[in-house]
Amino acid sequence: MDNYVLSNSRVYVSTRKRYTAHDHFGIWVELSGFEKRKDYAEHCRKLFPDEHEPAIIHLDWQNIPPYLINESGISSKVFKLTQQVIVMEEIQQQGFAIWLARQPDTIYTLKSTEIIQSFIRSYMGYFGDTQQFATYHAKETMGIIRESNPHFDFISYANRLFEDKFIMEKGFVFLPDKK
Repeated sequence: MDNYVLSNSRVYVSTRKRYTAHDHFGIWVELSGFEKRKDYAEHCRKLFPDEHEPAIIHLDWQNIPPYLINESGISSKVFKLTQQVIVMEEIQQQGFAIWLARQPDTIYTLKSTEIIQSFIRSYMGYFGDTQQFATYHAKETMGIIRESNPHFDFISYANRLFEDKFIMEKGFVFLPDKK
């Protein structure tokens, strides 16, 4: 399962003319510096001043979901999502990357703001392990604190929470998608 760290997304660009001439020279372009696809396209065209109106192609890419990019095009959602992700705290960006990789392909039919809102509804935070989350959850929802409730079974409580209420992956906790 790939993680898509959009704040580190980049594309290896070249031109159709170079590629058909078996010249695989290209340039890596970091996407976090672009707010719009139009700005990105203009920047890419300027990278190849020796060609009049170069036809830009993507030879490779990193940290971009495959449903949002292909050889000849890139979705404007990439730029919108990237701009929304780079303002998140680093730990939340990591959680978003894990969450996004868990989503079905249909997530990309949503608007970028809807994708972010769906993540925010699902994201509980980073806890490291199920018992840490269970301790936090017991305190927040029932006021149970380990020190004042030594007989409370946090292990069983954690097991119940992760049977069907929550999902943990790499220490991040999420609410499952509503089917």
